[in-house]
Amino acid sequence: RKFCSRCGTSVADAEVVKAKWWKKLLPRRGPKRRKAGARPSARKTRKSFPAKIMGVLLGGVGRVVGVIMLVAGLVYGIVPNIRDSVNEQFSSISHTIKGWISPSYSEVHPAAGRVKATPPGGTQPGALAVDGHKNTFWLTPQTKGQEPVLVVAFADKIDLSRIIIYNGIGEGALTSAGKPAAYLSYARPSKLHLVFDNGKATDVTIKDDTPAPHTISVSNGSGIRRVEIHLPELYQAANPGRPIAITEIEFFRKD
Repeated sequence: RKFCSRCGTSVADAEVVKAKWWKKLLPRRGPKRRKAGARPSARKTRKSFPAKIMGVLLGGVGRVVGVIMLVAGLVYGIVPNIRDSVNEQFSSISHTIKGWISPSYSEVHPAAGRVKATPPGGTQPGALAVDGHKNTFWLTPQTKGQEPVLVVAFADKIDLSRIIIYNGIGEGALTSAGKPAAYLSYARPSKLHLVFDNGKATDVTIKDDTPAPHTISVSNGSGIRRVEIHLPELYQAANPGRPIAITEIEFFRKD
């Protein structure tokens, strides 16, 4: 350019600014040449009225937000009570988000003496299905017209979110005579119908692959003290009509 794009004054006698040392290290480009009629219009470089209004508003908002953050930081650093309250709220929010991303569960045990099986068991009662041991098991007969039910009660209200079931007879389980029991020698439940004392119910399906534990998510189990575990459908043993076996059922609530 030979003239100022704003006022039209010649720039032939304008003072040349000395370039900084680090700019000399960068590769230099020659002067940008444009064809006639291709020079940028001064009108295009000016901001429109709406753009100016938005700039003023957003610029003001940015300054206000900056001041608020500065004051909040000073108050957080100076006032211990506010700092402790903020830390507590942040910890609570962080714990909630962590629960969404990677939930953790804690086991809940039935209340002592609050387990009942129908029909009542003989030498292998229903309490053995929730006793915490993998070498014992609940054995209940298949009775025509009567669905086996295991009723489990807890000492306090819980939000039941997950169960782990060791279906059939697991490895290492012994019969009442002290002899090893085979997994396929007894019938196993293929579905559980859970009825809660909050007026709700849910169904869960169990795979029949191995006696390994099956982890199953449970819905509708919030705020309960008792659950009825019905066995409506079965995987039959090699000899149909054999009793139904469950090694262990574990109950978990979300932390």
